[in-house]
Amino acid sequence: MKRNLVIAAISIVLAVGIWALFFRGSDDDRVRKTVRRAADAVAVVPGENPVMRATRVRSELLEVLAPEVSASIPELGELGRGRDPLIGAGVAAAQAWQQADIGVTFSRVQIDDGKSAFVDLTATLTATRHGAASERDQRRCSLRLEKRDGTWRITEITVHGAT
Repeated sequence: MKRNLVIAAISIVLAVGIWALFFRGSDDDRVRKTVRRAADAVAVVPGENPVMRATRVRSELLEVLAPEVSASIPELGELGRGRDPLIGAGVAAAQAWQQADIGVTFSRVQIDDGKSAFVDLTATLTATRHGAASERDQRRCSLRLEKRDGTWRITEITVHGAT
């Protein structure tokens, strides 16, 4: 009986180790996934129920943004620190847009000491205002992320002005 427990324990440890080594993904992969998840969270889906949208945006952004996140986004003015202003802006996007999607093209992902990361990217907004033609806008963005309790969270967002 004891021998079976020891064998089972060793098997579990090996399985977890193999999973972590081969399937969990690198920090680079997880940073990119976190950033994409933030962009996907604020997408405006045509016909989405406003209550469901607010719930979805809030839930997703709470997962990827650090509590003290700071953001500099020219169109939104001074947001201060914290997740709530960004969550509010994400929810409110549906008031201006009938449909909106943010595509992300990474130009640099730099992991420092396994606990912080710096990301440079181009964000492409493809959107349609209510009753208007489709628009497209590209912006350079810089983000800083920190790894907390094994999870990457965005701590700083800078969206550079239009060129």
